[in-house]
Parts: sequence; C-alpha cells; structure tokens
Amino acid sequence: MRRFSNILFALDLACGLFLNSVAIPAAFVWLAVLSISVSAILTNRIRVRAAGLAGIGGVSLVYHLGSCCSLPGAMIVAACMGLLFGAVLLAILADRSNPS
Repeated sequence: MRRFSNILFALDLACGLFLNSVAIPAAFVWLAVLSISVSAILTNRIRVRAAGLAGIGGVSLVYHLGSCCSLPGAMIVAACMGLLFGAVLLAILADRSNPS
C-alpha cells in the first residue's frame, strides 16, 4: 500500500505541474507543487502520517485564488486535492495493516 501511496503522490505532482497548461498564474502553480511536495515529504518522513494533510491547505488556497481564472483549472486543482487525500489515506492504512 505504501507503494500505491507514493504513486498517488507522483500523479498528484504531475497533476500540479499540469496546471501550467491552463489559465492559472505561475505563482499559484508553484504554490500547489510546493504544497504537494511538502505533503509527500511529511507523510513519508514523520511517524504521524496524517501530518501530510497539511498540504491540502496550500492546494485549497490555490483553488480559492485560481478558480476564478478558469473552470478546467478548478477541476484540475480539485483532482489534486482528491489525489493528495487518497495518497495520505493510503499511507495511513499501510501503517495500520503493517505495525512496526
């Protein structure tokens, strides 16, 4: 399950970089990429895996600020939030099924 969690983080990062192709300002794109990266690092390095949910705050800020620019951008950011939540949830479930 940990492998699937990291795959979802990679898909989420690609989704965040895909925001460059829609009408979202570059500063918001890099804020989303930074939030996703920090979330992946926190989830994989800190023992409390739920700390990775902190990245959703940055991505939701991008949704709030960039949703006025384009509908496809808002949909991509919403997909990023879903992937990020799923990745952290899979990391939490991986620790539950395999206690150390």
